[in-house]
Amino acid sequence: MEYLYPDYYREFHCITKYCEDTCCAGWTIAIDTKQRVAYKFSVSNCACFFL
Repeated sequence: MEYLYPDYYREFHCITKYCEDTCCAGWTIAIDTKQRVAYKFSVSNCACFFL
């Protein structure tokens, strides 16, 4: 399988509420409890914003 993505993809990271573009505003993403716990304890800036 071939994947195509922009050059900047690997450097991208969500800056949550500080983002001026809000391209993901209104998205609903369902995750199970196990994954929620993993995100909650992740060092990711994005995970903390959604939990």
